[in-house]
Amino acid sequence: MATGRIRFELFVNGQRQAIAGIRSHGVLTANIVWGGNAEVEITPQIRADPDFNEREWVTDDIHVRLGGLDSETEEHLKWFQQDLRPGDEVTLRVLPAGECDAPLERHVRAQPGQEAAGAEPPAA
Repeated sequence: MATGRIRFELFVNGQRQAIAGIRSHGVLTANIVWGGNAEVEITPQIRADPDFNEREWVTDDIHVRLGGLDSETEEHLKWFQQDLRPGDEVTLRVLPAGECDAPLERHVRAQPGQEAAGAEPPAA
């Protein structure tokens, strides 16, 4: 797929993962996200859940994601997402217009007052 705009090339630990680009206009994003819960935040109600796993609760969640929004087609796009560990190296190169990879996922953006495609309607 050719793009008329800037592209992002993402590497994890020296391995190229994807080249993302938008054909016309929109947004490209490359995010590294970390989140973690503290043991002190575990309430009795949370512990009572039969699916609760304390080890998972206190484990750090860190991942990298390459995505965007194609404003022409109103689609949210995802090229890559992967969990990370301490010591992993993430490199992002900003490239000029050219060829890019097809996104792995596409979801139509919900318009105001509409449900997102594939979203469950709110409970009555």
